[in-house]
Amino acid sequence: MCFYIYIYIYIYILTFHFLLAISNQAPRLVNPMKKVVTYLGIYFEVLIPYDTFYDFEDGNTKSLALSLKTVSGLPVAPSSFVQLNSKTQSLYGLPLEEDLTNDTFILTLVAEDTDGNRAIDNIEIVINIAAVQDVSFIIRAVLEMDYTAFNMKRSNLVVFLHKVALFYHDDSPKFYTVTSVDNGSVVVEWTDNRVSKLTCQNDDITQIYSVIYSEGRINPAFTQMLLPQFPLTGVSYELRGVCLEIATTAMVSTEFIVAAATGSNIVLVAVLPILILLILCIVIFLIYWFCIRNRHKHSDYLTDQEKQLSAQNRKPVLLESELEMNDVPRKPRKPLILNEDIPSKSFDNPGYLDLDDGRRPPPPYTLPVDDPISPSYGPIQATSTPKLYMPYEGDSPDNRPAPPPYRLPPLYLGSPGSSDI
Repeated sequence: MCFYIYIYIYIYILTFHFLLAISNQAPRLVNPMKKVVTYLGIYFEVLIPYDTFYDFEDGNTKSLALSLKTVSGLPVAPSSFVQLNSKTQSLYGLPLEEDLTNDTFILTLVAEDTDGNRAIDNIEIVINIAAVQDVSFIIRAVLEMDYTAFNMKRSNLVVFLHKVALFYHDDSPKFYTVTSVDNGSVVVEWTDNRVSKLTCQNDDITQIYSVIYSEGRINPAFTQMLLPQFPLTGVSYELRGVCLEIATTAMVSTEFIVAAATGSNIVLVAVLPILILLILCIVIFLIYWFCIRNRHKHSDYLTDQEKQLSAQNRKPVLLESELEMNDVPRKPRKPLILNEDIPSKSFDNPGYLDLDDGRRPPPPYTLPVDDPISPSYGPIQATSTPKLYMPYEGDSPDNRPAPPPYRLPPLYLGSPGSSDI
């Protein structure tokens, strides 16, 4: 009986150790992060995915303890531009020019379970330098701090940039690029990524700088925002890139005008007006030549004889039938009066019809003797020459003579044998 009890206890102990060995497994790397791309001077933060590691007892990455080490296994120094936030399980940092010793960096992310078992993931860190090239302006802040102590922890620069972003009411410092951190106490220079690098947005730059410096002094709210970690002693701004080119061009133009006014460049001042006048004359000549050329362009289609006639500028030959009639005058002209139309005596003399020029007066009117109506009526005798009554001044209807008696006209009878009747 005791033998069976010993065998049962032995099997139970072996089973317990076997199950314990199976259950105490190390975490496994499921989805490697492989590469993280950063930009020079810009703050970055990358969350570690929850499915990067997995442990049989503890679960996914959220249940494991993470740490960041170098390839040689040493902990990452506080001055490194890549740091690990163990609470949020994220990689963050801010690379500077002094970190560009190599194109790529490899760091080791370590995951440890509750039993001390570990799993690793080698991550490649890449720095892109395009962000700090050709910036249009920078803002410079001078901090009353020890430069060595400030650089010992890269988190100091990150916290400073967070405070700047908070003062400008930005959610993240990713909108700003740190161009340099120099000695002289601590001189931090940064720029706003939202300002264009291709055109000089001078109004926007002035507006950004006026938030921290206006009316000849630093904004007290900005100074208070940086305290107590970063005591501020001075701020300034500087134009660069495209804005610096515009400012340099304006400065050169101003210096040229001043030099010309003082007589230091007399030759250029004397030659320039003449050169401009000569150019204007050439332009005027070209315009005149172009107009003349278009005017006589039709001469290419004329014969040699037609070209000679066209060159002489002759007046056109018009035939008599082609001449236009004279315009009819609008005002009436005086009537043409011949000599025969002028009476020999005045109208005041009623006997003006008595001809005194030797001509005989017309004979009295008589009917023909062989007229068929003469037997019944007889010849008409004219006692005297009829007188024409002409009114004269002072005449009235009462003084006028009575009209002659009415006489019937003679009857008309056709000739014998005619068919008119």
